[in-house]
Amino acid sequence: MDSFITRNNNDLKALFALHHFVWLRAHELGWLLWPGTTRDGYTQACRAAKSWLERELVLARELPDGAGRIFVLAAAGVRKLHDNGITATSGKDVGTIKNGQWHPPITWKHDLLAHGVLVRLHADGWNVITEATIRRRQNNLIKIPDGLAIKGDKVMWIEVEQAHKSSYRDTKPLAQALSFAALGQINPVAGYHPNMAAVAFDVDACNAQLHKENHQGRVKKLIQRHSRTAVEITWLACQTSRHGVTEMTQSVERIESDAALEVLQKLNACGWRKPDPDNTLLESNYGSIIVEIWEDEYGWHFGIRGDSNHESYDDADNISEAKIGVARAIAARIKRT
Repeated sequence: MDSFITRNNNDLKALFALHHFVWLRAHELGWLLWPGTTRDGYTQACRAAKSWLERELVLARELPDGAGRIFVLAAAGVRKLHDNGITATSGKDVGTIKNGQWHPPITWKHDLLAHGVLVRLHADGWNVITEATIRRRQNNLIKIPDGLAIKGDKVMWIEVEQAHKSSYRDTKPLAQALSFAALGQINPVAGYHPNMAAVAFDVDACNAQLHKENHQGRVKKLIQRHSRTAVEITWLACQTSRHGVTEMTQSVERIESDAALEVLQKLNACGWRKPDPDNTLLESNYGSIIVEIWEDEYGWHFGIRGDSNHESYDDADNISEAKIGVARAIAARIKRT
């Protein structure tokens, strides 16, 4: 391909990425434009950034704490995107200038972690949508994710935990959004219907007192407290250097709700009775609610006696799953009433 066409295509990809993310460092631009190459495209991105600066397509700013240099769209970059059918705005107002000194947005550490997560998911074949893009497309959401990642029929709602949240006002919406997204019960976002939930966090994060944060444990407890059923959460555990993501490990955990566990505890306390010794049916009660579990040639099943809502009847892999399954059904019913 002609070198001019190649450069022009790379220019447009980089400028669109800056529009999409608002700001990026060469590290993240390298992951987006040249994934899988030497040093993840960092060298190529640095070389290209020099050209972008010379042609005044971008502006450069220095992050604190040695976190590196970021790039935002300049007026010429905005015009180039506009000439190619993309409406964008300049990044000259990103952050603030006081006494001639530029200061980044107060959320810059959180945003840098989010950017690192999203570019790695992109390099792994996911189509990613940033929080900034979601806000442009849809600003009427009660809770906006820190990003979406789409691959096939998977739509992942992503929350990035960088700062400690302590107030009920902060923690309840987070837990509810993750639970509803994991269950596929949350409203569409940017035209996509989330059916997965992920939490990204820095495994070595410390608070202001230099005590190690346990974001994973804290979010797990929040979900247990606020959810009425079990949910699967994808953990994106990040190793960082100078506040940038250097490695990310994915794992999935099924988290049971406190409400369901409390119901199960009461069912077990009442005991599991066998009304007919000739079959496998076991029953217990939660107050006036009678529950049943049984086994047949197709496996284990559970339900609520006399309940006309057949959604509370389901199958289970074993007797333990049948018991917790019926406990979840009761917990959900208590929540509805």
